[in-house]
Amino acid sequence: MKLKSVYLILAIFGAVIPLSYFLSYVVESGFDIYLMVDAMFESGLASYFGWNVVLTFFTLIAFVLTEGMRLGMKNRWIYIVMGIFIGVSLALPAFLYARESRLESLQIKRSR
Repeated sequence: MKLKSVYLILAIFGAVIPLSYFLSYVVESGFDIYLMVDAMFESGLASYFGWNVVLTFFTLIAFVLTEGMRLGMKNRWIYIVMGIFIGVSLALPAFLYARESRLESLQIKRSR
């Protein structure tokens, strides 16, 4: 299996699994941003995971902007939006999938 296919599968799982838990939470507790942030940092362990995701998201932004610019990728903003509204679990593998596609297209152009 190509790495590109693995990234696509991870992106799908990275959207479906977290969203299923998020939607379950919203159905149970309602859509209250302040309550969500409180829950995300409710305990030491929750804070560990919360900060891990937040800091990883900032790393993702830097990577998407710099690597995407280096490779001449268009619509880099879409991966940041994915990270905001779904999460890093979707945005990172989706960007890596697009990056692999871009690298493949650049190799095809160079070989001509």
